[in-house]
Amino acid sequence: MNNQFIASVLVIDDDNYIRSSLRNYLEDNDYAVFEASAGAAGLKLLEKESIDVVLVDLRMTGMDGLEVLAIVKEKYPKLPIIVLSGAGVISDVIKALRLGAWNYLLKPIEDLSVLKHALDNALERALLIEQNLKHQANLEKLVKQRTEALEHELAVRITTEKQLLLRTQELESYSYVISHDLKEPLRNIGAFAHFLNEDYSHCLDEKGLEYLYHITSSIKRMSNLVDDLLHLSRIGKRYTEFSLVDLNELIEHAKLELYELIRTNDVRFEIGEMPKIVCQRTWMIEIFKNLISNGIKYNDNPKRIIKINCIENQKDYEFFVEDNGIGIAEKFHEKIFELFRRLHPRDKYEGTGAGLAVVKTVLNQHGGSINVERSSLGKGTTMKFIIPKLILSSVNESEDGGGS
Repeated sequence: MNNQFIASVLVIDDDNYIRSSLRNYLEDNDYAVFEASAGAAGLKLLEKESIDVVLVDLRMTGMDGLEVLAIVKEKYPKLPIIVLSGAGVISDVIKALRLGAWNYLLKPIEDLSVLKHALDNALERALLIEQNLKHQANLEKLVKQRTEALEHELAVRITTEKQLLLRTQELESYSYVISHDLKEPLRNIGAFAHFLNEDYSHCLDEKGLEYLYHITSSIKRMSNLVDDLLHLSRIGKRYTEFSLVDLNELIEHAKLELYELIRTNDVRFEIGEMPKIVCQRTWMIEIFKNLISNGIKYNDNPKRIIKINCIENQKDYEFFVEDNGIGIAEKFHEKIFELFRRLHPRDKYEGTGAGLAVVKTVLNQHGGSINVERSSLGKGTTMKFIIPKLILSSVNESEDGGGS
């Protein structure tokens, strides 16, 4: 279409007078006009010229307007078509609209401004349809690109998770083997140190006895480190079945296992009502033992206080273990969960620094998490850990065929 025209219009009508009248009016209103006196001639023009709107008479000799309409809609489905019909053939108009005509005008057209209005509406509608189609195509392209990106991200994530799982399993295996292999030489060193103390201590001077003491202390510390490393490696290897557990009873069991530590310190417990949850009982005892023992060991108060509470949410449980101990500086709130991370000298507070790493690993297995809720030096510590609500049947199905 020439840029000086509003649009190009193809007029198909076997009445020369009507064609001439329409052409003159449309050209006066800046439309480019193509004419055809028969349906077949009009279809040929459509193949050669760039047409924006078709005006076609329904009643023509030879190929009538309905036939032209059907062919045009099949070949050019987006092309606007306005049909012209005599006042007495409304049934043809209905057929035309059903075939896909955009509008109709009744002949004779006494007010030609009605024709211009119909053409303008058709062109505006065609433009909106084209814009919508482009917008839809752009959206589909964006959706496709985003879908491909997400699929790529998912594939990378799955691959990464598989590699991480494999690496974790390898590290667990290495940790177990290394720790297990260290036990035997440690036992031998310990035995020889014992023999040395029993049989030759009288031959040693004060400095020699001090050296022997350091050897024995180092063996004990190394043995504890190896035991903790073995313990941590078994978390990923040792399978314990998920079951419905009463945490009130479980916490009492954890306290019994810490009987000697509790007995030798003045400890008061304030424990709220605990729920029954689906978890691995053995490892849940481990969590409470570690957090309770930390609250007792890292505590200089003559009266130690341990508070345990739970908040039940829609999808998870939040547990809080609070103590009145020495507290943790804010800069160490994340670091304390690292394996063998110690914040204090060994001669002041016992322990290897593996306990919270064990707790974090166990909670990860349960799909949970742990963090320091609040703590500062000299003001005690509140640990918060979260465990998602699990349905026993779904857990057992997902764990079916687990290791032993």
